Amino acid sequence: MKKFPDTINSKNISNFSKYKLERISCYLRRDIYEFIINENFNDFFDLNSFSNKFKISAQIMKNILEPILKELLDLNWKYQITYRDTALFIFKDVPPKNCYIDGF
Repeated sequence: MKKFPDTINSKNISNFSKYKLERISCYLRRDIYEFIINENFNDFFDLNSFSNKFKISAQIMKNILEPILKELLDLNWKYQITYRDTALFIFKDVPPKNCYIDGF
């Protein structure tokens, strides 16, 4: 970042919560992108670690994750959220053997 964006003007303080969620969504998309291109298909993306890092609730995480999961489906990926909603498996056809179906 070469300079601060105009959005952090003190006149916009009422929008900061919205901006924060938008940024967290961008970070989640970026981290999932990195996960995919590193071909970690026998492993899972740790949703719990991500939530803890940004101090967001399970409900906020679910709201942020929903459109990203739709994007993955649109890109011909399949996914499964397991381990009590803490793990996101992303795969092409068949989930890995350590992916236990328990829902999101």
